[in-house]
Amino acid sequence: MRLVDADKIEPHEQFEALGNGKYEFVRVAYMDDIDALPTVDTVPVRRGRWIDIDSETYTWKIRCSKCGHERSMMSTGQTYPMYCEDCGARMDGKESNG
Repeated sequence: MRLVDADKIEPHEQFEALGNGKYEFVRVAYMDDIDALPTVDTVPVRRGRWIDIDSETYTWKIRCSKCGHERSMMSTGQTYPMYCEDCGARMDGKESNG
């Protein structure tokens, strides 16, 4: 499978018979046009979630569900990081196998 940018396909207009003597213009793309498109560079997105593992009076520890990296958090309204700084997993709670 090749990933291509579908927005770069330039469809052609052609007449198509609808029957009963009626025709209309339709936009079509030919396989040759699609095959000529360059492939798109993609990187799979790793997804994980933060797991609370320990809490003290003013700090608590969280662990990445993907790589196990631990970090300390302050309990003064600090929000969870959106990415793991060790493995780069996106921490949106939607686990992936990557």
